[in-house]
Amino acid sequence: MNWKPPRKSISDLNAIHVPNESGDAVAHFEWPDEIAFEWEDLVMSLARTLAMALPEKGLTQEERLQLARSVAMPTAERINVFLEKEEAEFSFSDKLEILADIRPAISGEVGAAVADLVMEHFNCHWRSNGNDAGFVIAKGVDVTDERIPDFVYDPGGKGGFEPGQLIAVEAKGSLSKTGGPRPAIKRLAKKAFGGQVKKYLGAKADGCLIAAGYGVAYGSVPGSRESTLAIASSHKFQTALQPHKVPAPLSAAATGQPAPAEAEAELHHDEEQQEDRSKMDLRTAPQIEYRQDEQRSEREADDTGGLGDGGDDGGRERGGGRPRATPARRVALANYETVFQLCGALAAARSIRDILSDEGTRVAETADRFQEFYEIGDDEPILIGAPYRYAWWYPDHSFGISAKSAEEILKIIAQPGELPPSLDLSVVPFDRRRIRDGAIEANFQGDGFAFLTSWSGPYRHRTWDLREGAWAD
Repeated sequence: MNWKPPRKSISDLNAIHVPNESGDAVAHFEWPDEIAFEWEDLVMSLARTLAMALPEKGLTQEERLQLARSVAMPTAERINVFLEKEEAEFSFSDKLEILADIRPAISGEVGAAVADLVMEHFNCHWRSNGNDAGFVIAKGVDVTDERIPDFVYDPGGKGGFEPGQLIAVEAKGSLSKTGGPRPAIKRLAKKAFGGQVKKYLGAKADGCLIAAGYGVAYGSVPGSRESTLAIASSHKFQTALQPHKVPAPLSAAATGQPAPAEAEAELHHDEEQQEDRSKMDLRTAPQIEYRQDEQRSEREADDTGGLGDGGDDGGRERGGGRPRATPARRVALANYETVFQLCGALAAARSIRDILSDEGTRVAETADRFQEFYEIGDDEPILIGAPYRYAWWYPDHSFGISAKSAEEILKIIAQPGELPPSLDLSVVPFDRRRIRDGAIEANFQGDGFAFLTSWSGPYRHRTWDLREGAWAD
């Protein structure tokens, strides 16, 4: 990709506190100085949000796969045409004004992808489409507008949340001279939270408590080389830390780098009653030492349950090198159905859809029993679906899933008996979400979703028995 530099960032971040009548909760997430990402990360978030927007009813798995894949990459390429490619800031050129008729569509697509990148930064995963979440408006809330949030995220019992509690997210985007400036984006975030999120706080979605909600809005004025991100919530983010650094490639993990100097970060909270240009006093977080040494950061993830989880020792996996989390059952299943679908593993996706349709069962007897995979790589093996026609969907590019993440969820759904309310799954640590070892170039999200942009060398053909929950080869 022709991004120079290869990573883009959004540096104007605004946390907007909207008081809640039932009291304010505290989010123990790391509030960043910026949201930074690569082109591959943007493509993954576009694919996920576009795929989640597809209704389950009326389309076959093959049709959903074809539609999601045919939209994701062209959308990323279209967005790239209008980006300021040589700017570090994720901003758009004034060329977008030439095609004003497509600007609203691009604004919505970018807004959804940025919201997903934000939640990924907060280490929240296992998302699903709001339409699949079964929202129920809280008792006593009198509303005539029953629009639901775009997406549901699960913090996996971390960040101050209990296992099974969910976060509702409404995403907005604006790329125009009137809707892109900071005051307008802050108003848009407040409107998203107040209109489509706030009424569901304290309510249930498929039996899980909506413990928090965010209105996330992104904006940029074409030609300004600037961008703004605003997050409206009843939360008060009290931890202001540095952004997660780009992990070194896994092949370079043993080299190590010197640690940067300690730094203080500042967090701005805007109250609902304040004017858009006003701000509260700065809150300065404690000084935190950030290590770029990959070996030390990996040990830190193992010892604390992962970055951003508050240092919960209960999140540690014994001897496995990954932090643990406990996402809610239905949200986890809906998420991994989407992941397997995007990876071309349609038999696995269908088996999960069968369970979502009838949660009293595991893998249905009518489902395809075997899922064929291609396995690539050794240090962090990646699975893509087979046969060939489902695996590769764009020249030299493919979606995949970490073999470890795939095995965990497929073993769970094969076990007899009813699924528990939450599922014990591991999280790909931040320092392992980028592979550049010469043979493989891939990016990961926390739940194991992967995007391969290049690979060479042999692959292994493998067969998973969906009913037995084990490899058949």
